[in-house]
Amino acid sequence: MRISGAGCCVLDVLHEVPPGEGQARLAPYLSRAPGDGGLVRGAAVLRSALEARAGRPVTEIAAEIAGAGSRTTLGGVAAAALVAASQIVRGEGIEVRLYANLSDDKDGALVRRLLSRTPLSTARLGTRRGRYPKTHILNERGDGGVAERSFIAEAGVSDALALAPEDLDRDFFESEVALFSAIWWEPRLCARLTDLLAACRRAGAVTVVGTAFDPARGGDRGRWPIGDSDEAYRHIDLLVVNRAEALLHSGEADLDRALAFFRRAGAGAVLVTQGVEPVLYWSGGRPFAPAEGRVPVVEAILRDQASGALPTGDSVGCGDNFVGGVVASIAGPAGRSTSARQPSSATSRAESPVPTPGVCSTSATLARSGTSSFVTGPSMSGSSPRLGLEGPRPRRSSRWPRGEQRDDAHAAASTVSE
Repeated sequence: MRISGAGCCVLDVLHEVPPGEGQARLAPYLSRAPGDGGLVRGAAVLRSALEARAGRPVTEIAAEIAGAGSRTTLGGVAAAALVAASQIVRGEGIEVRLYANLSDDKDGALVRRLLSRTPLSTARLGTRRGRYPKTHILNERGDGGVAERSFIAEAGVSDALALAPEDLDRDFFESEVALFSAIWWEPRLCARLTDLLAACRRAGAVTVVGTAFDPARGGDRGRWPIGDSDEAYRHIDLLVVNRAEALLHSGEADLDRALAFFRRAGAGAVLVTQGVEPVLYWSGGRPFAPAEGRVPVVEAILRDQASGALPTGDSVGCGDNFVGGVVASIAGPAGRSTSARQPSSATSRAESPVPTPGVCSTSATLARSGTSSFVTGPSMSGSSPRLGLEGPRPRRSSRWPRGEQRDDAHAAASTVSE
């Protein structure tokens, strides 16, 4: 059993803004109009745009707002989600792999070292010459565990480090679960997303796509595409978005219409997170059982927030952990079972949060609890759907002839060539 994923893998530089001073300290740099290069609380702005607007490097801006101190951690939507998934399924005979290229400098070495401390397989991490991307995060701590974040991000991975379709080998396509997360970060894969998803599904993989805010499109008023074409939706078994991303990718003004758009576009199932509000879900019966409804946030999380037990309010990576919980639920024993399911070991694991590099362990609890119920039955917080796999998609015979002298990377590329 294998989970493979590609997408965003970066270093996060976290800057803690003094409590209660966020508005005043950020004010000179806040956006006043869409696309003007200013900071947007709760969203991302391009580093190049902010630096051009302010006439200063991001390091100086961050130091003025938050002070000289900062800490660097592992970040990136795909990396964080897969690390979380690998921790959840540890000991179950499920390999979790990240496909990415790291830089050949100290930053790339740091990422490899951080990943090596987790159960995630690093066998498909390449090393190339180039500058490793960083995201600067301004974290405003508030009262009662409430916080806000402002992201200063790169436009995507550099050309030198970008994955190409041929970097995805046969093992990727023939994984039981294939995750594409914040795929705009990998421009060459994004430009072929429809073909890549179709190849995964032909090989028998359950395809999961997780989105993330794209700062390069922050000023766009039209509907955001998903990869290269709306045709990609027809090859997505499960789409995971938050509320804002659901509206942006559908071009609609409310969630009901957004979900209707994703259904018409051909997605097999959709999950929409809303912070501490219930998670919305819908499945049309491919490859999950037909279902529709909402899953409440785990009550323990809400109690912690209300009591002030989350003093830093650091919610960086919560959505990534949620995706990791979803992927683990699909690949784990509960997801593979085709019978009516009751709470299983996947649910009980939620009671023991496993710290995840660069993300808050509390959100990992939320992800594991809420998403394990997505495929197992009742959750800690009450009744929830029994949305399980209708049965594994039949494995297809290999499309790579025996005796072929090409390596796996070149063989995989043939599956998406026109």
